[in-house]
Amino acid sequence: MSAAIVGAMCVGVMRHAFEAAFDFCKTDCRSGRVPIIQRPSVSDHLIDAKMKIEAARALTWKAMSVLESKEESVSWEHRLEIALEAKIWCSEQAIGVVEACMGIVGM
Repeated sequence: MSAAIVGAMCVGVMRHAFEAAFDFCKTDCRSGRVPIIQRPSVSDHLIDAKMKIEAARALTWKAMSVLESKEESVSWEHRLEIALEAKIWCSEQAIGVVEACMGIVGM
């Protein structure tokens, strides 16, 4: 169960970083006339981050659902495999998403 919880924590970290970057992009103009969110390169980075967050959220949701399932046809090995997939994939994606969000705001 703790592997799937790690996936959920990673999703939370990614979502917070995305929201901070998104809010920043809506207001900052970087010496221009329009907010930087209207620039294609910035919006491309944001949508890429959002897709990774949603994929991680779906994988974590599936892992938690399988772990809590009462179906006897699902073996413990299968439940463990999905939980570990969520842990590994989400933790790898979290690093990239947070770095991308930091790059957007210029940190």
